[in-house]
Amino acid sequence: MTGTGDLVSRFLGAADQAAPNCVEGLYLLGSAAFDDFQPGRSDLDIVVVTRNPGDPSVVSAIEQARRSIAGSIATDGVVLGWDDLQQDPITAGPRPCFDSAAFHPSGRIMLDPVTWHTLARYAIIVRGPRQTESSMWCDRTALKHWTHGNLAGYWTDWHRRHDSPFSSAGLTAFHPRVVEWGVLGVSRLLYTLATGGLTSKTGAGLYARDAMPPRWRALIDIGISIRSGRRAGLAGNPWHLRREMLDYVAQAIAHGRLHY
Repeated sequence: MTGTGDLVSRFLGAADQAAPNCVEGLYLLGSAAFDDFQPGRSDLDIVVVTRNPGDPSVVSAIEQARRSIAGSIATDGVVLGWDDLQQDPITAGPRPCFDSAAFHPSGRIMLDPVTWHTLARYAIIVRGPRQTESSMWCDRTALKHWTHGNLAGYWTDWHRRHDSPFSSAGLTAFHPRVVEWGVLGVSRLLYTLATGGLTSKTGAGLYARDAMPPRWRALIDIGISIRSGRRAGLAGNPWHLRREMLDYVAQAIAHGRLHY
């Protein structure tokens, strides 16, 4: 749990103090699970499993736990019951969840096949039994379908908004972290479509260096460099880098939708 141990202990301690034994399972996903956690830059992705996720005392305890770390790290999390792990998350109803801004008694944060497959195959177990593809709902066809939908929905809209240079979203496309997200974020979906697996942003970049045409290697290397904190390759024309990133995202969307 590189870079996350103290925060996870604080989160779990606050929940246990508010409602002892309410957290029966606690799993870390995201960059922590893929050994790509970047202190000061990575989010903390949390799955809490409890016997009764709708119990007001449980909801209050997890809300207090979120507040205990809210000022220290960006978070995403969802509170599930054990039975939830046996069903397709897309068809599940809203569940208590949270992000860095607030706790939501009912929402859909992290209710998707990526969360379920990560939990079954890669998660760091802090508390509770190990989950596997045979012990919980996992459907690789559904994961592929969801990934295609994410390209057609989220990423197509993301590209459209950031491609307008003088809009608020378009102006953020000059920021190195947005360049990193555009290059490596969309590459993760290409990795999943090609392999059926999941990987970190850095892992996705390393995959895309070989899977995508050679003209994109310099840009992908810049994305990996930004993620590592080195920011190599940023001394050139920011307009060119922005344009390259947006063109790469557009090609990755087309590549993913047509080739897998």
